[in-house]
Amino acid sequence: MKVLVLEDSEAIRELICSTVRAKGYDCHLMSDGGSAIACYKSENPMMAFIDLHIPGENPLDVIKTLRRDNPALVIIAMTAFGSHENAFRALRLGANDYLKKPFRASELAALVDRYTAIITELDEERLLKSFLRAKSLTIEMGNDLSHPGLVARYLVDEAAPFLPQEEQLNVRLGLEELLMNAVEHGNLEISSDEKRRLLKDNGSMRILFEERAKSAVYSARTVRVEASLSLDVCEWTITDQGGGFDHEHLPDPTSPEGVEELSGRGIFLARFQFTEVDFLGCGNVVRARKRLVE
Repeated sequence: MKVLVLEDSEAIRELICSTVRAKGYDCHLMSDGGSAIACYKSENPMMAFIDLHIPGENPLDVIKTLRRDNPALVIIAMTAFGSHENAFRALRLGANDYLKKPFRASELAALVDRYTAIITELDEERLLKSFLRAKSLTIEMGNDLSHPGLVARYLVDEAAPFLPQEEQLNVRLGLEELLMNAVEHGNLEISSDEKRRLLKDNGSMRILFEERAKSAVYSARTVRVEASLSLDVCEWTITDQGGGFDHEHLPDPTSPEGVEELSGRGIFLARFQFTEVDFLGCGNVVRARKRLVE
C-alpha cells in the first residue's frame, strides 16, 4: 500500500514515514500542494495525511481535489491543537478523520491499522465482485410514491458489478420511470385522462394516489421485479397487478399533437435507457434489457 504525506515539518514527516514503513508500506513525502497532487496522480496512494497549516498553501483545496477524484481514498487531516474549525472544514470537504498535533507514534499507528483494515476489506469486496458471472434477485414493493426511486437505486447497486459506471445513472432513471408507471397506471389504475384532468384543474395528484392506495380494491396490490444479471445482459421484468393496457397503440409523445400530453412519456423516455423495452401479455408486464456485449 502507498501512503501520501503532505507536511512541511521535517520531524512530523519522519514520524509518519517511519511508522508507515515499519508496517511495510510505501511512503511518499511532499511539502507543497502541487507536488502532493502530482504524486497522487502518479503513485495512486490508498491513504493520504494532509497537514492543514502549510505557509503559502491551501491544503483544503488539496483535500477537495483528492476527494473529487477518488471517493475511496482515505484522507487524514492533521491540525494544530485548538484548530478545530479547520478540521471541521476538512471533514466537510471529504476528509475521513483528523489528527491533532502533537500526536504519539502509537496514536498514528492505531489510525493506520484501522484504515488499512477498511481498505483491505473494500479491496476484497471489489475482488469478490469481479468473480461474479451472473446473479438473480426478486423484489416485491408496495404502492408508496417513494418506493420506485428507492427500488431503482437498489436494483442498480445490485447490478453495479455488471453495468459500466457511465450507464448506471441512465438505467436507474429508466427503471424508476417503469416502476412509477407500474404503480400509477398499473396497480392504482390512474388513467392518463384522470391525471391530465387533475393537473388542468389544479387538483392534487398526491391526494388521488393516497386515496387509491388506501382503497380496498388496490391496497393489497404489489409490484414484482425479477432481475437477471450477467456479463452479457442485464434484464429486469416488472409485473404489476393491474388490468393492463393497450401497449400496441401507445401515443407518440414526440408528435406535434402529443408533445404536450403526459400519456406514454415515461415509457418513451425509458426506451432510451435500455437496449430493449417490451410489454408482455395484457400490458401489466414489462421487460427491460440492457445488452452489454454486441
